[in-house]
Amino acid sequence: MTGEVETPVPRKELPTRRLTGPTVLVLGATGFIGQALVKRLLEDGLQVRALVRGRGRGSLLTQPGLEYVQGDLAKSESVEAALDGIEQVFHLASGRGPSWSDYLSQYVEPTRRLAELCCARGVVLHYTSSIAIYDGSNAAEVITEATAPSQAALRLNSYARAKMANENLLSEMHRTRGLKVVVYRPGIVIGPKGEPRHPGVGAWPNAATCRPWGGGNHRLPFVLVDDCADAMASALHLPAAAGQSFNLVGYASLTGNEYLDALQLAVSTTITRRPLPAWRLFAQSVVKWAFNRQAQRPERALPSYRFGESLSCRATYSAELAKQQLGWDSCAYPAELIERGIGRPSPERAALSSTQRN
Repeated sequence: MTGEVETPVPRKELPTRRLTGPTVLVLGATGFIGQALVKRLLEDGLQVRALVRGRGRGSLLTQPGLEYVQGDLAKSESVEAALDGIEQVFHLASGRGPSWSDYLSQYVEPTRRLAELCCARGVVLHYTSSIAIYDGSNAAEVITEATAPSQAALRLNSYARAKMANENLLSEMHRTRGLKVVVYRPGIVIGPKGEPRHPGVGAWPNAATCRPWGGGNHRLPFVLVDDCADAMASALHLPAAAGQSFNLVGYASLTGNEYLDALQLAVSTTITRRPLPAWRLFAQSVVKWAFNRQAQRPERALPSYRFGESLSCRATYSAELAKQQLGWDSCAYPAELIERGIGRPSPERAALSSTQRN
């Protein structure tokens, strides 16, 4: 998804306005990025509608300009009702499940139905994908929005496969039916309300143990959650962004071990590190694959050594397109990244510290 866009509008010049009703709908508003985005949109003077399930609204503060409606991405009737008066939709809802069929039925197909509704109403759809679709194994490569997705990731990682499936269907609808869609691919998102045991850093067998990918010595594509929200909010004021995809990765970076060092200080406890090099992950995956094949279990994809290499994110991830076309700026200093992304106390970090002491 490429194309020329108009001159970016700096954040300080974005218009502040009060509307008579919500014009922005956020799906996944109670999630990590969703909460930061809602906060940013309200700060810009926009009125926001959040589609939440049951008691999910408890994760958000009651604020002027924020309206809640109960519903579910998987239920088209509730989504259609929530679209009344809406001009822009942010789709941050995530899919999950034990099998690919679960992702298809609970995430990919509902995304297609949402896109159909947006297309019919002329609503702009903002979709949050992930840099998990890329192959980050090559240290000499610079990954841009034009970089092809990793075939190994799409075969072995249902999350990445679902993200790419959604991107493909949205891109096709943009090309053939004029769907107005903007795609964001955040890096390893961190912030005060995030899960400190981030899977982008390594595997976490338990709360006090991390197995950093590739030994934890490579610089990782971190980004602050507030910076992600800033980029997404900026696109609202740039209609020509429709049809574009944007990597959202901050200027500042840390290695996996530097992240763990900072996290240890934040939770005042020790995190045991057991490096997980690609060869060991591959060997473990082969054993698991052989067992599943013997048991004739479905979805027994053949393991890939390169996929394990990719998890260490050796490549350089570029966000220059977002910086140039959205006027986006991001955290530039590692110390600031640690302070804003790791160092501030939060319930999530307190829980981690408590778990480790017990």
